[in-house]
Amino acid sequence: MPQQPARSGRTRHGGRRSCPPWDRLPAFLNTGRAYSVLDRTAASKGAWTAGGCAILAEAIHALLPGSRVLDLYDHRGGPQHVVVETPTGDLIDGDGVSARRTLLRRWVRMEGLRPPLRFRPHDRTRCHGNGIPCTPEDIVRIRRFLARAIRAGLLQT
Repeated sequence: MPQQPARSGRTRHGGRRSCPPWDRLPAFLNTGRAYSVLDRTAASKGAWTAGGCAILAEAIHALLPGSRVLDLYDHRGGPQHVVVETPTGDLIDGDGVSARRTLLRRWVRMEGLRPPLRFRPHDRTRCHGNGIPCTPEDIVRIRRFLARAIRAGLLQT
């Protein structure tokens, strides 16, 4: 499929948003090495989108200037997921780079969240109270892991 420019000037690859180096994030995270690092955190035995989302989001945020961390709330009123909003408005989580609407649709269809869904600024305490761990030590561990991967070219296309 040829690359088509997105309205914002970013390019699309197979319908996905492009935000180097984060385009390759899902393939990188779905490795035994990445899961062995996740298993040394408070999200041990979880996944990058189930338990490890806040740790991952805060680590990416530390490496992506101009980004911000957002919590996704569903109809129950508590945070269910944590993402990074890029300076261009795309969202990054363990599933990669997505447009806002795409990510919301995925969480309704694949994860069973019920609307209304809304984003709020990240609140580490509320996330922890809702079973989403995010300790400063774990954020540093994952940030260092991602920074080494970027320097080594493992997240490059």
